[in-house]
Parts: sequence; structure tokens; C-alpha cells
Amino acid sequence: MYGIWSVAKSLFLILQDNSGIIKQFYASLQERQISALDFLLVKVILYGLVGLVLAADIALRIYVGRSARSEGLEEKDKGYGYIVIAVLMTGMTLLSVVMSAAGFRNGVVIDDIEEFIITAIVELTSAVTLIEMILSALKVKKLRKEKRMRDRQSAEADRTEAFRN
Repeated sequence: MYGIWSVAKSLFLILQDNSGIIKQFYASLQERQISALDFLLVKVILYGLVGLVLAADIALRIYVGRSARSEGLEEKDKGYGYIVIAVLMTGMTLLSVVMSAAGFRNGVVIDDIEEFIITAIVELTSAVTLIEMILSALKVKKLRKEKRMRDRQSAEADRTEAFRN
């Protein structure tokens, strides 16, 4: 769900372009008097790169979610890779909220305060969800390890008992 939010937010920001970054970029290209075909090619490449980044974001979120689900259902031990990715995603999410809040505090003009607040709430909710998933995954791993140890001890005790008889 948060991956869809991330993509939708990014697409709306690009399409809305309140800051004019894309307009400035296009204006600088036009100043260089490039051909219409080259201009179209640059636009296609720019939007393609944005699309790749958004697709990678969704792919990572799907990977983390499916890995956590798989491990929680005891289908497969997925290692720690997805947990590391989840920690990085959490850090990036929190960093983006902090940077936005710092910019707001330092006088950076935010055109739509409601949008800023809603985005911060959704991002913080995403971070909390990721933190809960990380803690749960670590707890599941710890409990599985303890269970394997008990099973080994029980198997050794059974062998010892069978050997004595």
C-alpha cells in the first residue's frame, strides 16, 4: 500500500511541478536551442529514469513484504537481507520527513501545508509499520533459533535414552 502511495505521490509531484524544477530544466534545454527531436528524447529519458526509480521502490517494498510474510508463515527462512533493506527504507523515510520538516522550519516556502502534513503522517505511518515488521521478524528468528536448540537437545536426549536401553 505504501509503495502505491509513494508512486502516486511522486507522479503527482512531477505532474504538478509547483517548484518549477522541470520547467527550469526544459527552459535551460530550450536556451541551448536543441532540436525538437532531441528535446523529446531528453523528456523520454527523464521520465524513463523516474519510472525506473519508482518501479525499483515498489519492487523493494514487495520483496520486503513477501519475505516477511513468507518467514512469518514458516514457509522459508529468508535470511537477513530483507530486514537490512527494511532498515534502509525506514531510515530513508524518516530522513525525508526530517528534511521536509527542517526545510519548513528554516523558512522554505511550502505551497500547500495540508499536503505537507498529510505526506508526513503517511510517511511516519509507513516508518512505524516497517519498524514493527523489523522487530517482529527479529523476534521470529530468535524464537525459531530457540526452538531448533530445544529440538536438538530433545533429539540428543532421546538418542542417549535409546542407547542406554
